[in-house]
Amino acid sequence: VGLAAAAVYAAALLCNEKVTQSDVSEVADISEVTIRNRYKELLEAGDVVTA
Repeated sequence: VGLAAAAVYAAALLCNEKVTQSDVSEVADISEVTIRNRYKELLEAGDVVTA
């Protein structure tokens, strides 16, 4: 569930949708920390560098 929620969050960012980690965490019923950690893992897996 965490990875799926992070993917939803990432997709929203890519589409310039205003959604927060908090919004996604409420719907997915997981913590913001889980989303944040899975999101970072997604970026690393795709070799995406963030500031």
